[in-house]
Amino acid sequence: THRNVDSVRVQFQKKADSLGFRSEADIFKQSDIYKKIAIDYIKKNKAAYIKTHLLGGINMFFAIGNAGISKTLGWDDNKREEAFAEISTNRILQNFTHNKKEALLGIIILFILAIEYIGAFLGLLFLWKNKQYFFILIFLLTAAYFMLVTGVVGTYRYKLAVVPFICMAAGYAYVYLLSKKGNSTKRT
Repeated sequence: THRNVDSVRVQFQKKADSLGFRSEADIFKQSDIYKKIAIDYIKKNKAAYIKTHLLGGINMFFAIGNAGISKTLGWDDNKREEAFAEISTNRILQNFTHNKKEALLGIIILFILAIEYIGAFLGLLFLWKNKQYFFILIFLLTAAYFMLVTGVVGTYRYKLAVVPFICMAAGYAYVYLLSKKGNSTKRT
């Protein structure tokens, strides 16, 4: 709906208050009020929700997480605006503009992700070529599941369950390529 998280929260809280949220002491009834508002909002904005949910799943795989790591290491103490999954040039540039340490960390993480994702893509192709359909199925189902359950935010830490599959597929590709290279050098 092209609004930031805080304005949506304020709108939701006003609606919740009008439904008796503040006067209700039972936290389960308060939760039911929030749930009703959320479901109504999703029903009114189905296309925007589906788009944002899918972007959240994609964001899970392409978010590099250097801002969070930098904050954990004490390199950055700026409070950043919380936002739904957004994939844009501005969002990408934010990963590299706060300080030099964070930018360097982002470049290192991007390099590692490139090695993983290129290798995983090639690995899936080689697995398909070698008829290893079961692994491909498990890989894709696991990735799809976590893309769906992460929701609209799609934080990088939720891909942790998929990383072993990414690494196995990448490892398969690199071993496959090295064995092909080894076989071609032995022939000459």
